Amino acid sequence: MGMFSYMDKITGEQICGGDEVRLYRLVKGNVVEEMRGIYNCYGAVDVEDQTYHAVLVEGKMKSVTDEMRNAISFSGDIWLSDEWGEIVGEHFCEDESSGICAILESNYHSGFTPTERSLDDPDQGWRQEVEEDDWEDEDEEDEAGDWEDEKDEDALEIDNSAYGEY
Repeated sequence: MGMFSYMDKITGEQICGGDEVRLYRLVKGNVVEEMRGIYNCYGAVDVEDQTYHAVLVEGKMKSVTDEMRNAISFSGDIWLSDEWGEIVGEHFCEDESSGICAILESNYHSGFTPTERSLDDPDQGWRQEVEEDDWEDEDEEDEAGDWEDEKDEDALEIDNSAYGEY
């Protein structure tokens, strides 16, 4: 199965493997599971990289324990509120209030309540660095407003006679 990467729901920034994130599983606009930690590029935070993991139990978010994890028949999955295939199906359905909402930990602010899933990253988690180009376009004018290819009348003439003929 390929990589699952998202755009931060708050800022629209790309989320890549190794980023500190908060992931929310939404069902019809309600958070049913949350995990925090280092993103693994595959739609979750590996158990050993989690700093927080909670699921909705009887209307309240409860921290995940090893006992809870072991009691679930599909405990090979990182998400515990449902099987991974079901979660992926929700994420790609027409209902934007269901699926995974992802935000970078650095963008989180108290009062943020996820209600819609994140957009998928079109670059699938391959970090796209913005490169600044300091070179001018050949057809651009220089800062003085002169064309680059015009001869400067005040330029010094170089005497090449000492070099002889080539």
